[in-house]
Amino acid sequence: MRTKSTSLALAIFMLGLIGGAKGQATKVAPTAQAEQNLPTPQVLIFDVNETLLDLAPLRASVGKALDGREDLLPLWFVTMLHYSLVETLSGEYHSFGEIGTAALMMVAETKGIELTYDEAKEAIVTPLRSLPPHPDVVAGLKALKDDGYRIVSLTNSSAIGVETQFRNAGLIDLFEKRYSVDSVKKFKPHPETYRFVLDDLGVQPEQVLMVAAHAWDLAGAKNVGLQTAFVARPGKTLYPNVAKPDYVVNDLLALETVLKRSKSRNSAGRERKPIPSTLSGETSMLSQLLEERAAANAARYPEKVSQAYALGIETVRATDIEKSAKQVGDAAIDAHLTGWDGERVKLSELWRDGPIVLMWYRGGWCPYCNLQLRAMQQSMDQIENAGAKLVVLTPELPEKAKETAEANDLEIVALHDKDNEVARKYGLVFQLPEPIIPAYRDKRKLPEYNGNDSMELPLSATYVIDTAGKITFAFLDADYKRRAEPADVIEAVKAAAR
Repeated sequence: MRTKSTSLALAIFMLGLIGGAKGQATKVAPTAQAEQNLPTPQVLIFDVNETLLDLAPLRASVGKALDGREDLLPLWFVTMLHYSLVETLSGEYHSFGEIGTAALMMVAETKGIELTYDEAKEAIVTPLRSLPPHPDVVAGLKALKDDGYRIVSLTNSSAIGVETQFRNAGLIDLFEKRYSVDSVKKFKPHPETYRFVLDDLGVQPEQVLMVAAHAWDLAGAKNVGLQTAFVARPGKTLYPNVAKPDYVVNDLLALETVLKRSKSRNSAGRERKPIPSTLSGETSMLSQLLEERAAANAARYPEKVSQAYALGIETVRATDIEKSAKQVGDAAIDAHLTGWDGERVKLSELWRDGPIVLMWYRGGWCPYCNLQLRAMQQSMDQIENAGAKLVVLTPELPEKAKETAEANDLEIVALHDKDNEVARKYGLVFQLPEPIIPAYRDKRKLPEYNGNDSMELPLSATYVIDTAGKITFAFLDADYKRRAEPADVIEAVKAAAR
């Protein structure tokens, strides 16, 4: 049986035979696949060679090294890709430049052309580091950056190589970070190359768009769960045996246009469509979605990482926080809070008018929180029809909460629980266990989201509070992967409204 990595490797080899460095540009209409309502990405990852930089200067240098045979450039490129995958699958690693040099020598030998190692290296490395950007690149990147996207690159080239390329091409200041496969010693499209970027940025796959002119690169990114955009550079085609990219564009200016259109459509608000019903037709089974997300995350991370998170959950549970926090029958805590829209509210004034659902949201970096909030948003009609309001509290800074809402197409305004002050009064705050602090601090950027270095979080609690200010429903679980089911919350709201 072929593994996914092996299948992708074979796909890459065949794609190299199809897509050469020379060819007529094929104009396409900028599209979002099937005009689907895609989540607005937070991060754009750009491939470098051919996607951003024009390989045309290599044709002359490679042709000169091969006795004027410029037509052999596609064969050299295919051979280089082929052996980068051979090294990845066999556990070896040489830099892309070293493989490119060796590949050029192999092509020369098959054609009976004498070529030394130094001559091959000079023909590749020097021009490769001085490639010009395609005409649309600088303007397109500036427009995307102005639109608020985080822009990074991911290349099979070396870290030093891509830094030199970007300086020579005038792109160095347009990127937040430059990633190289040097960091993982495997070449794209191996899943670890994309996961390394996700982990370093502290983002989830669905929050990221991979942009490339290579179908094999997009196949690898899609395999990890990223959104994908194909830039139809001359001679580049899609691979029919994998899922189509989410976006297909001619250049980066077209990409900016189609992303702006998609973002505008999302911001305008979509009709709330409940996900498949499993509880008496009222709402979806949120637990199923959470379990699927947990399984996907477990597949992404090494076993020791998953074990560290599991141990963290049990460490928090051992503090008895689930029992010491506010329970059913306790009086709710009143507080003044402000949302990212600037509106200031008092909790008691809200529950005097009818029951409220009080829910804690850890932050936009938490995929389980986003699933829960989206499920609750889809249940808003039932909650409101029962005479209740949904009130969401978060330790996230207001500006971050706003970014989260926009990125996840959420219509709910979260109230800022600064430094977890209200959560602390409800007994929900816990200190992150030491072994997992680096992941939350460095990868999820918790201090940046919350505006402090406390390394504290609240339980993902959900309460229903009646008009007398009494807690009538409480969901408390130290496992952040478990959340209150919307259907259960709705039943609790109905009971509180009687």
